[in-house]
Amino acid sequence: MLLKERTQHYIFYYLLIIQAFVFPLWRSLTPLIIILTFITILLDTNFLLRIKLLLKGKKLIFLSLFISFYLLYLIGLFYTSNFIYARFDLEVKLTFLLIPLFFFSSSLVQFSKQQIVNILISFVSGCFVSSIISIVNSFLLYKASGNTFWFFYTYVSYFYHPSYITMYILFAMVIIAFILLNALFKSTKIRLLFIFLLIWFTFYVIILSSKAGIVCLLIIAFFLLLNLIIKRKLYILSLIIFFVLISFVIVGIKKFPMLTDRVNTTIQAINSSEKDINKEDGTVQRIEIWKTSITLIKENFLIGVGTGDVKDALLKSYDEKGMTFAKNKNLNAHSQYFQTFITLGIIGFLILLSLFIFPLIHAFKNRNFIYLFFLLIVAINIAVESMFENQAGVVFYTFFNSFLFLTGRQLADKNKLN
Repeated sequence: MLLKERTQHYIFYYLLIIQAFVFPLWRSLTPLIIILTFITILLDTNFLLRIKLLLKGKKLIFLSLFISFYLLYLIGLFYTSNFIYARFDLEVKLTFLLIPLFFFSSSLVQFSKQQIVNILISFVSGCFVSSIISIVNSFLLYKASGNTFWFFYTYVSYFYHPSYITMYILFAMVIIAFILLNALFKSTKIRLLFIFLLIWFTFYVIILSSKAGIVCLLIIAFFLLLNLIIKRKLYILSLIIFFVLISFVIVGIKKFPMLTDRVNTTIQAINSSEKDINKEDGTVQRIEIWKTSITLIKENFLIGVGTGDVKDALLKSYDEKGMTFAKNKNLNAHSQYFQTFITLGIIGFLILLSLFIFPLIHAFKNRNFIYLFFLLIVAINIAVESMFENQAGVVFYTFFNSFLFLTGRQLADKNKLN
């Protein structure tokens, strides 16, 4: 590698490390880092050569799939009327187009396993710093008021809504599990540090109280225990992990009764035959919004309402049904699957499903389990949140989706790290 190429390569590498670290912290820095990353890729002396190779390779199929979602939103401009919202929506989703295009034509495939793991560890570090700042902030508020609710749900998430930071933390836990299960580091101290982080993040996810996050946590724990019991025959370690998880749940219930209140409220909302459609409860609102979304989907099944009209269509339906709380709060469909179906119809919905189904198959065939669990975590979380309507969800998904797809070969390498 020539000196100029090596310099560009390392600038790209360190920008990715910085971006991975700031994801859970300062979202305002993300656009600047992404732009600098794109400029670095464009200045790469082999940029045009990589594009030519890409057009001949099998990766072109997945690249086409990844950018097709954004292209459909562009097509949706032809039958929309609210161009102001359409422009905003396209700006939010722009990295669906740009990150795959730039990453697929970058030097990512030349990264060593050590470099890739370093980027992932940088993300884990950012998640840890974010959790510490959030806990310290809650502790200071608790000292001033004496109320324990500062350690619960939105109050214990300083940087993001709990749904988003929980998704980040869960992915960080998958990274740690990958590192530990594959014994990537020989140092006992480093392994103990990662075990501590795994325990810390488990505790943090529980007090964040994101329902989708708890479901994902249980799924990750189930497959981790399955791996330890069936593949590695580590029965004692499996029992320890199981009891630690149960202990956290019990302590959480006793010390933070708001956790059980949140679960009980959800169960009551689901079982209740008579619902107050304007009740300020997340589950009640979701159920009513989903009913409204299904009605809109039936009315606009084939091509949807268009890129810019989804918000107007939802607000109009809220008004017709007397859902004043949802209307006043300007609430979206609270499910990306519903949101996209209303916007782009059945074609958009199928493309969204394809963004997960085909990469999941690819990840499973290539034993890229860190990518597989990343896709599962995002797929579950966007079922109950319209996460692709916010850059906190869009950039996170598009960044790591392309990154993990392109680095699967290196991650599957059995070689240990220092």
